[in-house]
Amino acid sequence: MLFKLTKITLCLFLLFCPLMADAKIVDGIIAYVNDDVVTQGDLNKLLSDRIAELQQVYRFSRSEANEKAQQERPELLDKLIRQILVTQEAQKEQIQVAEDEIDEYIKNLQKQFGIQSNEEFSEQLKREGYTLATFREKARKDLMGERLVQIMVLPKVDVVDDEITKFFEENREKFTTKPDRVHLRIIFVKFQLSDEEAKARQQKVDTILKEVQSGADFAELARNYSDDERTKENGGYLGQFTNAEFEILPKSIQQAVAKLEVGQVTEPIEAQDGLYILKLEAKDEESITLRNIFIALQAGQQSKDDAQKLMDEIRSRLESGDDFAELAAEYSDDAETKEQGGDLSFRGLEQFPNDIRTVIEALQEGQVSQTVEAPFGLYIFKLEKREPAQLTDEEKKQIRLILKQQKFEAEWEKFTDKLKKKAFVKIKDEKD
Repeated sequence: MLFKLTKITLCLFLLFCPLMADAKIVDGIIAYVNDDVVTQGDLNKLLSDRIAELQQVYRFSRSEANEKAQQERPELLDKLIRQILVTQEAQKEQIQVAEDEIDEYIKNLQKQFGIQSNEEFSEQLKREGYTLATFREKARKDLMGERLVQIMVLPKVDVVDDEITKFFEENREKFTTKPDRVHLRIIFVKFQLSDEEAKARQQKVDTILKEVQSGADFAELARNYSDDERTKENGGYLGQFTNAEFEILPKSIQQAVAKLEVGQVTEPIEAQDGLYILKLEAKDEESITLRNIFIALQAGQQSKDDAQKLMDEIRSRLESGDDFAELAAEYSDDAETKEQGGDLSFRGLEQFPNDIRTVIEALQEGQVSQTVEAPFGLYIFKLEKREPAQLTDEEKKQIRLILKQQKFEAEWEKFTDKLKKKAFVKIKDEKD
């Protein structure tokens, strides 16, 4: 990336490039820039840096990197010329750099390249053709150039939120696929257990709680009794939840777990799909760890037939023009949303099981879904609104950096174009 090379010529170019005043033999000169010159050695070093960058950052092979860098030779020479012009302009404007700034610059340079002592640094300078005095003078000039860029270019490099959104929309395919967010309403009709089914379930729950109270190992109880096929073999281990992930769980679960100390177990928590008994395994300021024993709602065919009959009545009223929210408040068995007219608010599509997500993705705004059967009841959804996926803060930060880099390159070109127009610049022909 040429922006990176520009920064190298401004800041990190020093340690590895010959001092421009040193060893400027006539045969090595490839360009004149006012009273300064560019040598073949200067350009060769920049080519070498570019080859290393292509290999390390972009994973080019040695031959691919060399070919690419050679193709960029004219652009790299142009960058060198522009950098010299910036340094000359900084001297003309009498930009000031304090001695302690040069000291700090040298310390940072030593740290960056793993140089452990001043003696080692002096040896490196000597190998590059510098004395400490000539290097400090070169550092002063480069810092002057950088200071001028900070004054003349950086104030024009600003990125607003609308530009970030526009960049995302124009380059969406370059980002990890992000599902839309949807505002839904829901009506849930639960399969109601018969008296006999409810009695059998309660007996199972009582057995589990009795063993918990007697000190039995919770993980072993989960293996023996839980209906959660995903976790029972791991002793009901649900995993570690960040605070943000925990807040997505049903309120009834959040409230029950919030009362626990580490090692304690909740009372049975009624949910749409059955009963949960949870154990708080660990907790800190940023996360909690849970195990669970799940007792599934296992209804017979009569319960399913009764639920389907009620859902048919609800759908008939919707087709007659009745309000979805009012019907949800009247009929829905979803305790979390019933009082809000079935309002699920905005949620990412990734939060829904695949079968339900497929149904929701097919909906247009204002449309009601087909009936979806789950092991524990029947659902219908209404799509109130759909909005495109939102960028995370980290993604916004990355886009902002990309746009700032692009703007910097553009403003750098404009600024140095003006300097070139009033300068004497001559690039020698190979025949000269």
